[in-house]
Amino acid sequence: MPEVPPSRYQAGTHDFTLQAVMEMQKGVGELTAKTERLIADVKGQSDKVGELRDTLIWLKGAVAVIGLIGLVIAPLLTWFLDHNFPAPAPTISLSASAPAQQSVPGASVVGPQSTDTQPKWK
Repeated sequence: MPEVPPSRYQAGTHDFTLQAVMEMQKGVGELTAKTERLIADVKGQSDKVGELRDTLIWLKGAVAVIGLIGLVIAPLLTWFLDHNFPAPAPTISLSASAPAQQSVPGASVVGPQSTDTQPKWK
């Protein structure tokens, strides 16, 4: 076995290997920075979602309280208004008199007038 690589397969120099390692470290550093920024952005978004969730919970609670207050106050208000401001009783007229006939000036009436609206069958 030969102790040195053949001349056509010479190993790269130390400078080339060092440059390749440095480029990989630079790329890994960029990816690390971008990943950290992404983590910070996601954390900021989750904080905003948490604030919205808290606001929605307070809003649901407020609507529930207002609804319960309305369920209690509406019957009380109706009872109060009915007892303090009663509605006037309707008046019904039961007079048997026929309505007065209106006459048109200058018109002549020929023949008997009938207020009967039922048809006469023979």
